[in-house]
Amino acid sequence: MKIRALLIAAAAALATAAAPALAGAATLPTQERLPLSIGHVDAVAPSWADGRLTIGLHDDSGENGSVERDPGEVLLHAKPESEVEIPAGIDPAFYAVWGPAGSKVWLLPQTQNPDLLWAGWSSETIPDGTFSGNAITWRLLSVSGPGWLKIFDDSPFGLPQMKLDGSGPLPVSTEMRTATHAHFNWLFSAKGLYRIRFEVSATPAGADGPVSSGPVEYRAFVGDLVDLPDDPIAPELSIAGLHGSYAPGEQVELSAVQSPQGELDHYHWFARCGSATDFAEVGGGAAYAFTAAVEQDGCDYRVTLYDATHTPVATSPTVTLHVAAPAEQPPVEQPPAVVPPIEQPPVVTPPAVDPPAIRRPTGVTAKLSLTARAATTRGRRLAVGVRLGATARVTVEVRRGDRVLTRPATATVRAGTRSLRIRLRKPLTRGRYRVVVTARADGRVVTRTLTLRVR
Repeated sequence: MKIRALLIAAAAALATAAAPALAGAATLPTQERLPLSIGHVDAVAPSWADGRLTIGLHDDSGENGSVERDPGEVLLHAKPESEVEIPAGIDPAFYAVWGPAGSKVWLLPQTQNPDLLWAGWSSETIPDGTFSGNAITWRLLSVSGPGWLKIFDDSPFGLPQMKLDGSGPLPVSTEMRTATHAHFNWLFSAKGLYRIRFEVSATPAGADGPVSSGPVEYRAFVGDLVDLPDDPIAPELSIAGLHGSYAPGEQVELSAVQSPQGELDHYHWFARCGSATDFAEVGGGAAYAFTAAVEQDGCDYRVTLYDATHTPVATSPTVTLHVAAPAEQPPVEQPPAVVPPIEQPPVVTPPAVDPPAIRRPTGVTAKLSLTARAATTRGRRLAVGVRLGATARVTVEVRRGDRVLTRPATATVRAGTRSLRIRLRKPLTRGRYRVVVTARADGRVVTRTLTLRVR
């Protein structure tokens, strides 16, 4: 007999408990959260809107239909009736992930039981084609509590197929598809309160690298709600000190800020650069300082606060470092070499008649040079810094690969340092672009190209 049938039969007689009302806040102390004890929820529900990847929770457990909730508002509840004793005498292949025979675990099952919480995954709001390979990476970052959490499903033959194993080293990850709705077994090894941190990431179609939701904390309780402990709200964490852009060699100084400020002061800093999909630890302490380099352009940074047991308490939103490449300098022209004249015997010639003076047009006698500085965009506005050696006709284009994405903007610009502001037909989507600046004057043409990264 398969383990699924035995385990579900062992958890058959269940009682329904009334849930207390929800306090109206986005992130709440555990005691003030809405317990979800029975019915269907899509506990991890990523969504994509306005270039941002986020995690929400679809709650279908109530009488008012589907409700969209913040994970920080709810408490996932495994009732006492979810307790299961691992039976003996069954092929170990079926229950190896559960534990030894005779031990007790608490199961929120993959197959719906109307008297237990039925927790699923939903990426149904994200259509295929949104992300590269139609793939979303789901990570279990940390599990803090009295035991472990394992998330897995059953094969058609009843064998467990692990998705996220929280009993070993973390983080661990699994890949899910877009436009998908699925359910899994959520298995807890002990009663008590758990803090569970998830993260999802994906690479938008046509983009250079992945985007992330950042860590999102869930709280789950196993047992009778009368035993729910006091658990005050954790401080919010943010990063201060980041400038809009840095030059290579400039000092970067980041600081962790708690709100409200508490007694905890144990921080770790993490970075994700280039094609990396996971964050790596880069330092510790309330401040993190380093020297900016071109290779760090686009690197993401975040900081995590830990308690005395080295359990994560809060993690900041991710910030992105921008390092501008050195501006291209115009070539330095050397004056012609002076050759001393060779003395010749005097030659008597008739008086010469001076030709009429040629008057050159005003404004083109200066040497045409062009230096293009950093390009930035906000909404439909593009700003480009330039320095001209002479008044010129300047054209600005935005390109991606070989495609020109915007209608060229052309204007006469006087010599000196200027900030060109161009209104785009529509905002640029996330990705890497080239901004091509061309200056024309007195028959000469000079072109400079900048890299623009939109996040």
